[in-house]
Amino acid sequence: MHRDPFLRYLEAAPVDDEPVTEEEDAAIAEVEADRAGGVPTIPFDEVKSKHA
Repeated sequence: MHRDPFLRYLEAAPVDDEPVTEEEDAAIAEVEADRAGGVPTIPFDEVKSKHA
């Protein structure tokens, strides 16, 4: 067992069993298509600095 209390908390968290909505499925499909098409990604730090 991990000694880190946060890791223990995460390990003990219940599984998210909510069904995926049609909107979420569409968003996932869009991202997968972009990745397959070679669309460049934007690093999170860059997004964060622009919108902070």
